[in-house]
Amino acid sequence: MSKILCIIDGMNDPAFDVGKYPALSSFPIREYAKTVPNGFEAETLPCVLTLLGITSLPKNIRGWIEALGAGIQTNPEDLIFRGSLVELNRDGICVGFCNAPIIFLC
Repeated sequence: MSKILCIIDGMNDPAFDVGKYPALSSFPIREYAKTVPNGFEAETLPCVLTLLGITSLPKNIRGWIEALGAGIQTNPEDLIFRGSLVELNRDGICVGFCNAPIIFLC
């Protein structure tokens, strides 16, 4: 029989409250799983790869994975950076994340 693994991302965010999602909060806890590999932060990529059974994760893989997912051609000698664009208020304080302008997506 086939199975579907549904991964709900962002449950470790401070603003997440399972009580705001009645259907989700009605699920019984079956068991706990260690999803954060040693030496890593609780972030999407290492946790999902751990759930999928990948145990040997390079520390700096996310930029390469995101470039690959965006269809950007890379070479072994390339240095690939990733970053987040944020919106600042008039005082220069970060008020949230924003989407990349089209010029950054090519």
